[in-house]
Amino acid sequence: MLNHKTIIEQFGQMDSADRQAVLSQLLLMNEGTTPVLKEVQKERGESSHRKECPHCNSSNIYKRGKQKGVQMYQCKDCSKWYSETTGTPLWDIKKKEKWQHYLQCMQQGMSIKKTAKEVGISIQTSFDWRHKILSVLVSHEPEKLGAVVECDEMEISRSNKGERNLKRKPRKRGTDFK
Repeated sequence: MLNHKTIIEQFGQMDSADRQAVLSQLLLMNEGTTPVLKEVQKERGESSHRKECPHCNSSNIYKRGKQKGVQMYQCKDCSKWYSETTGTPLWDIKKKEKWQHYLQCMQQGMSIKKTAKEVGISIQTSFDWRHKILSVLVSHEPEKLGAVVECDEMEISRSNKGERNLKRKPRKRGTDFK
């Protein structure tokens, strides 16, 4: 059995392409326990053991098993089913194991097409995921400052474009103003 020091030594002897392939494979193996999904489950667990019904806001609910590792609930009042991810960006995500890798690509500033190719999803899925994430980020936007802003000196060039009677010498190009 290999210990971690031997593995690290072997990893150091690989070329960059092999290192990247190993890291990608390790990331895929680790995504089954994605921190994002664990965070949502933890948050749901802290707020209440059972999420109230998103359809009728009833707390008269019961657990109805798990589907693909996500807790399902059913409302006793309206008889509708829902999951613990309903109302979160993870709702209706079919490839949750790729979600963490997608977030890392997005954090690096990769385009939708590059991210789709890197993660192994379609461009449309990449677009949809990006907009799910951005819609949540908009709701967590920090408060706007409302205080007085002071500025010592500020020079603004005045444009006389379109005026017939200039009171200065015309200049050819540039922003060199006095």
